[in-house]
Amino acid sequence: MGNTILVAIFIMAGKTIFSLLAGTAFVYFKFPLKGPLFVFVLLTLMMPTDILVVALFRLMVDFHWVNTYQALIVPFLASATGVFLFRQHFSNIPSELADAAQIDGAGPLRFLWSILIPISWNVIGALAMIQFVYVWNQYLWPLLVINDNNRSWFNWRLKELSPAPQICKTGHGTCRRCDCFLAATDCLSGAARELFARLYADEREVRGVKHSALSS
Repeated sequence: MGNTILVAIFIMAGKTIFSLLAGTAFVYFKFPLKGPLFVFVLLTLMMPTDILVVALFRLMVDFHWVNTYQALIVPFLASATGVFLFRQHFSNIPSELADAAQIDGAGPLRFLWSILIPISWNVIGALAMIQFVYVWNQYLWPLLVINDNNRSWFNWRLKELSPAPQICKTGHGTCRRCDCFLAATDCLSGAARELFARLYADEREVRGVKHSALSS
C-alpha cells in the first residue's frame, strides 16, 4: 500500500505541475503552431490508454525500467485533461490582470506564483483529486511492469492476500461464497482514498472561490 500511495502522490504532483505550466504557456505565451499543438493535445484524449500498453512496455524494457518506480511514474506525468482544464480556466481570467502584472514588473514565474496559483486552487484541487483516484485504481499497468514483491501494487495484491472463493451448495442450487475479507478491504480502501481526496479538495475549492471573488 505504501508503494501505491508514493507513486500516486508523485504522479498527482507531476501531472498538476506540468498541466499548470502547459496551460499557462497556451494562454499567456506566443509561440509557433500554438493552435495546432493544442488541437494535438486534445486529440490524445481520444486515444485509449490500453492500445498503448504494448508499446509502452517495450519502451520500458528498452530503458531497463522494468521493476522500477520510473516505469510506474514517468509514462503518466503528462495529462491532456489537466492541460485542457488549466487552459480553459486561465482563458476566463481577464487579460488586464496579466497586463497590470507586467506593468508592475512581474515576470512570468512571479505572475504564475503570486497571481495565477492563488486564484486557481479550485482547479488544482479538482485535478489532483481526479489524478490520485485514477492512479490508485490502476491495475493492468503495474501488473505488467512490476514483478518484484517489494514494489507490489495494492489493488492486485489484495487477491493474493485473500483465499480463493469456494463453491457452496444450497437448497436452491449452486452459488459462489462471498469473500468477506476482500469485500471489506475494498470498501475500506475506497472510503480512505475518497476521504483523502475530499479533504484535500474541499479546503482548496473554498479558498479558490474566495480568491476568484476578490480578484473580480
